[in-house]
Amino acid sequence: DVTVRVQLMDGSSKALAVDPSTTVKEALMAMQKAIGLKERDGWALLERTRDNERCLVDGEFLLDVISRAESVARKTEKLSSFNTS
Repeated sequence: DVTVRVQLMDGSSKALAVDPSTTVKEALMAMQKAIGLKERDGWALLERTRDNERCLVDGEFLLDVISRAESVARKTEKLSSFNTS
């Protein structure tokens, strides 16, 4: 398992244990239980980048989303290191 931190709208965060097969739906269900929500309606996991924000789909694998985001961040970092002023 991998522990990820999920940031909530109020600025607090919760630790969530996930593995490669954990879907967004399963992560949301775990978050619902962790923070004591009766209903999941109105709650979503969002992926936020510099340029975009999107609602994750229930069937997506959470670690795949994180891996893609980290890959993009590494590529962006490498590209910016070649920029000169």
